[in-house]
Amino acid sequence: GNKRQRQAESPAERNTSQTTHLQGIIAKQLAEVQKLKTEKEEIHTSYQELSASHEKSQNENKLLKKVLAIKQERQDQFVSQLEDAHRYKEQSEQVIAMLRQHLHNQAQQSHGPSNGFTGGPSNVY
Repeated sequence: GNKRQRQAESPAERNTSQTTHLQGIIAKQLAEVQKLKTEKEEIHTSYQELSASHEKSQNENKLLKKVLAIKQERQDQFVSQLEDAHRYKEQSEQVIAMLRQHLHNQAQQSHGPSNGFTGGPSNVY
C-alpha cells in the first residue's frame, strides 16, 4: 500500500511537501530570531538601567567620601579645640591656685602672727 502511494506521488506533490516542510523550518527560525531579538533588547535595556544605577552609585559614593572627609576634619578640629580648652582650664586653675597662695601669703605678712601683740615675733622664755 504505502510503496504504491510513494511511487504514485508526483514531482509536484513532492515539491509541495518539501515546500511545506521548508516553510515550517523557516517559520521556526523566524520565531527563534524574533525571540533572540526580544532577549537582546531586554538585555540591552537591563544593561542601560544597571549602567545608570552604577553611575548613580559611584556619584553617591564620591559625595559620601567628601561628606566623610569634611566630617572627619570638623571632628579633628573639635577634638583639637577641646584639648586646647582642657589645657586652658588646667592653666587657669594653676594661676588661680597661685593667686590664692599669693593672697594668703600677703594676708599673713600684713597681719603678722596672731599672738595678740602688734609687734614682731613673740618671744616666749
